[in-house]
Amino acid sequence: LYSSAIALDPTFVEAYAGKANALGSIHKDYNRDPSLLDEAFILVAVAYRLKPHNIDAYAARAMLYGIQGRYDEAEAVASEMTTMFPGEALSHFRLGWVYWLAQRYADAIAPYEAALALAPSPTIYFNLCCCLDLVGEHEKLIAQAAPAISSHEQRVTLFPEDENVIVKLAMLHH
Repeated sequence: LYSSAIALDPTFVEAYAGKANALGSIHKDYNRDPSLLDEAFILVAVAYRLKPHNIDAYAARAMLYGIQGRYDEAEAVASEMTTMFPGEALSHFRLGWVYWLAQRYADAIAPYEAALALAPSPTIYFNLCCCLDLVGEHEKLIAQAAPAISSHEQRVTLFPEDENVIVKLAMLHH
């Protein structure tokens, strides 16, 4: 769909960033073909050229650096996002995700909490709970577990076939 959107409107920045994000996710989770990341970085470069201050382009770039293990660069881009877009949950989520990926779980907590305060979502709750568990912050974990479980239960009600959410819900109950 992103390719079709780009074909219809070659200035649609979010489509370039969205496709870059999708290619990065495919590379990370299913297919380690380096050409996927090469194409994703080209798409991000186009998005930056079209609209230099687009949150989706920043998020895609930080994700791609993180996937490549370029954690310092990923952190720099994600930190810049939190400065440029302080009221956007995505900027804080991406910084937390970069820390998570780099196994800096204690550092991930504050950005995840900031993202959660702006826009609660099952993914943010889950990642935050995992980080709290991994660093032994059990009191905070207990406080977040109930809303995390409730958020995932709502998601399962809406999308009962979503195996990812079902697995995460089971993990939260554990």
